[in-house]
Amino acid sequence: MTKQFFMLHGRNGATYVFNAGSLSGIRESLKFYKALTLKGKVMKSALFVVLLLLGKLRLTPLWTGKDVSNYLGALPDEQIAFELDGHCSVHVAPTRDKVIIHRHGRCFEKVAFGGSYAGVSNEALVYRGFAGQPRLFSISRLESFEDHGSYCHFAMSHDSLPPAPVGDSIDWSAVLAEFFVSQGGSKDVLFGAYVSALREACERGGWASHAVLDALFDHFSSTYGDERLPLGLVHRDFKPWNVLPFSKPLIFDFEETINDGLPCEDLLNYFIDPIINYQSTEAVQAILFGEPVQQALVRYSKALGLSVPVEFFIFAYLINRVLFWRARGDDQTADRYAALFDACCSSRTWP
Repeated sequence: MTKQFFMLHGRNGATYVFNAGSLSGIRESLKFYKALTLKGKVMKSALFVVLLLLGKLRLTPLWTGKDVSNYLGALPDEQIAFELDGHCSVHVAPTRDKVIIHRHGRCFEKVAFGGSYAGVSNEALVYRGFAGQPRLFSISRLESFEDHGSYCHFAMSHDSLPPAPVGDSIDWSAVLAEFFVSQGGSKDVLFGAYVSALREACERGGWASHAVLDALFDHFSSTYGDERLPLGLVHRDFKPWNVLPFSKPLIFDFEETINDGLPCEDLLNYFIDPIINYQSTEAVQAILFGEPVQQALVRYSKALGLSVPVEFFIFAYLINRVLFWRARGDDQTADRYAALFDACCSSRTWP
């Protein structure tokens, strides 16, 4: 059996299995490598050269398809057949309980077990909820879905779309406003009821004694309590690496998606979540309240006809992010969001 696969373990715990068997195989494999910075793009180019040399010279670091299948088969507690051929590449999530197989030119497959089982099952349900292709963004087609009780598997494919022109900026406010209502529209709740539910969530999370938090809850509830608040489809993990920049951007990775989320969350998350752990609280706060983000929030608000000011959605976003990351055991990220919330309160950003 031909040795053509190169395994690379990333710093975040993920494992990448690149296909060095051909030039096209290398290019397709590198679609797993999302290079968003200049350093990342340089490293991606260097990796391309390394894979090209390995493939040409058939050097010893390369694995056969059987080697890779055996490696993947040892990850779950039960027997799962990972059938690989010479035209695929693989990504193993840092949690080691989710495997993504790229069948080059055909489809992507997800196999999930353990802690990733519920999220990937949820993702399949989200794909099923779309009726046709949206106007401003695109989604993959769900080709198949198999639920085996303790693990699941699905395949998805998408049409080949031209990449967005270099330098062309996507209006994420318009895209995400459409995404928010793309599965049957939104449903309205009383603003006061949502604030009460958010307050209770904070109490369960240990924030009951936070005096400033209570004062802000009281302010928003008394001022806007009788307003109607729309809840809709929210990705919850919307970041640059979960989008492909086609002429109609392809949105994917719906494992955290909910259909009763708050407006503006995805828009704010796109700007803030990628930097929350890598920039100072002051720098993140400056971006959050800087003109580009604030203008995008205003456009989003107008597109959905929101009657509640965007300040509330920033307030709720930060609280929800603390609760989101705390529930997933990532206290570092949760603490960074809590620090950002405190900084916003200290600077009297809100009433």
